[in-house]
Amino acid sequence: MPTINQLSGISQVSGGDLLPVYVSNNGDARKVSITQLLQYFQQTFASPTVATNLYTPGTGFNITVPTPTSEQQWMLLQPAGALASGTITLPLNTGVPDGTTVLITSTQNITSLTIALNGAAAIYGPVSFFGAGAAVAYRFYQSTNSWYRINALGDGITLGGTTIPLGSSSSTIANDVTINSVTIGRGRNSINTNTALGNGVLGGVTTATDCTAVGVSALFANTSGARNTAVGASALAFNLTGADNVAVGVSALESNLNGINNIAIGGSALFSNTSGSSNVALGELALNACTSGAGNTTINALNSSGTYAPVFNVTTENNRFVAGSTAVTNAYVQVAWTVVSDARDKTDFAPVPHGLDFVTKLKPTAYRYKANRSDTVGHGPLRYGFKAQDVLELEGANPVIVDAEDAEKLKLNDQSMIAVLVNAIQELKAEFDAYKATHP
Repeated sequence: MPTINQLSGISQVSGGDLLPVYVSNNGDARKVSITQLLQYFQQTFASPTVATNLYTPGTGFNITVPTPTSEQQWMLLQPAGALASGTITLPLNTGVPDGTTVLITSTQNITSLTIALNGAAAIYGPVSFFGAGAAVAYRFYQSTNSWYRINALGDGITLGGTTIPLGSSSSTIANDVTINSVTIGRGRNSINTNTALGNGVLGGVTTATDCTAVGVSALFANTSGARNTAVGASALAFNLTGADNVAVGVSALESNLNGINNIAIGGSALFSNTSGSSNVALGELALNACTSGAGNTTINALNSSGTYAPVFNVTTENNRFVAGSTAVTNAYVQVAWTVVSDARDKTDFAPVPHGLDFVTKLKPTAYRYKANRSDTVGHGPLRYGFKAQDVLELEGANPVIVDAEDAEKLKLNDQSMIAVLVNAIQELKAEFDAYKATHP
């Protein structure tokens, strides 16, 4: 018998051509035509057959799925518009082959859809709402006489008492909704200009409008305070009537009750403020000790270690500008500060009481700052200046050059020192002129 490599090749195959087939029952080889082999494959491995049915129903329709002549029944619903209700009746169970699939889809919303069993014992995963473009498929399992949903489309999600059909382009939810303890909506009393996102947000609103609260307990107690924005857990949590505040960060402006026009950006920024207004706090813990002070501004009071160390700790003071921490070593600006000095903005004019005698008693010194009071080594560059204590001793009561408001952090007003130096120069010149007059 020749081997396959010894056979002549052909360029074209016909249905009558024969192929050798080994028949195990007979223990030898037999022949089969290509046509017979093709028929065997078609019968044994046939693709599922599909029957497509198109309908244009109206509201209240009742359509029965035809008794299957195919393994898949596709029910295409193409109504002229959205429908309030309708029924799809599944094929009679006694005429349904095992494994039959029924697919239902609609081009329009169907608000209330009923799937009728028609003799089957049960349907698992029934849908009651349909969105435009949604689809659902069920497969029949003969041994349990039941239909099983085999896809995830076509159902609806109920939120706040409103069901949204999956696949619908839009839906309006009338009430706030809660998902995994997170509220989404408008907060208490559902005022339409408010936005609430989080657990316990805008929970006390009576008349407040134009408020946005994002985060656990943000604007929790707010009653009538309008136009507030709170982003972060407990941001503006205890605010009652304060309005036009912006709090961004965990516990930012948390204690505010009736303060207005405050801006706090950073965790616990303006945390203790209750009634202070028109403050600006930028940075973690910025102005966190301010309770009733107004018109203050603080920028980043943390040092490089993250410790809160403001140059001045505002509590009840007003109109203070504080930048940086006590650890700052250098401050940069391209040009010198230009300070308002218009006589029309000043009053209570009087001679400066200090001059040449004051200057001669000053003790200039070179020094470096400490990063902390307990340090024994210098921090930052070498500087020239004065000790505030030395200058305060010269000034006595009611100092001007020395700012002694915070006894634990004395400060110098260099601008005032210039006036004293000018006085000293003028006195020195007067003495020199007098000397020249008597010594020609």
